[in-house]
Amino acid sequence: MDLDSLREESADYETQVKKLVRELAQKYDQPMIPTKLNNQGEIIPGQNRVVLDESQLLTRLLQKPTLFGKHIELPLTEEAPNITTESIQGIESHVISSYTTSFNPNVKGRTTNIALSAAEINDIVLGPGDRFYFNTIVGNSTKDKGYQLAPVIINKQYSEDYGGGVCQTSSTLYNAVDQAGLEIVELHHHSKEVGYVPLGRDATIAYGGKDFKFMNNKEYPILIRTIFDQQAGTLEVQVRAGVQEVASN
Repeated sequence: MDLDSLREESADYETQVKKLVRELAQKYDQPMIPTKLNNQGEIIPGQNRVVLDESQLLTRLLQKPTLFGKHIELPLTEEAPNITTESIQGIESHVISSYTTSFNPNVKGRTTNIALSAAEINDIVLGPGDRFYFNTIVGNSTKDKGYQLAPVIINKQYSEDYGGGVCQTSSTLYNAVDQAGLEIVELHHHSKEVGYVPLGRDATIAYGGKDFKFMNNKEYPILIRTIFDQQAGTLEVQVRAGVQEVASN
């Protein structure tokens, strides 16, 4: 990292350093993508969580101006998904919690969007301490990914946009996760009441902005299972774990 362009004598030296540190964090930080099970129950590897220690880097640069003009090692920490093949044996055997919401299957666009987003979070596995970021896992609900136009709530008003209905998936997940006692990290509510969950029990998301995040605070791995029934017009989200692990904790 070449810092030669910054000078301690500059009037806005500290401001420049803080800006640089923030830019570096935005460049290097990456959220964890949890592991997932395929149809054969085999692990699909996720992505490590990488975090730049902004406070440590800022202190180092402010206290040691001699570092400027040199290449220094960034204080990065990397955390892999806390999962092994052995640790997830029997993970599907016990339902810790379950939550079901209803939708109108005759509203085709919205139904499609719920189905697509529910499939993305199905069979996600979180080890102890692993985090789930809805926007990272589901991604942007764009037309090229198969998402369709459907009603969404923006500034207390209904309008049409691609991915309308995805918030029903995130809200169903939130209620199942909350019932399981998992730690909620980030949660936002709609600006207008929705009909598929009680007031205050929704979890709105907006790609690039509002997210729904939670952490597995249990001492054992958990599995997220989604059951989408188009004919019945229902979406169920379950949190599962191995019977032995649950019993021993």
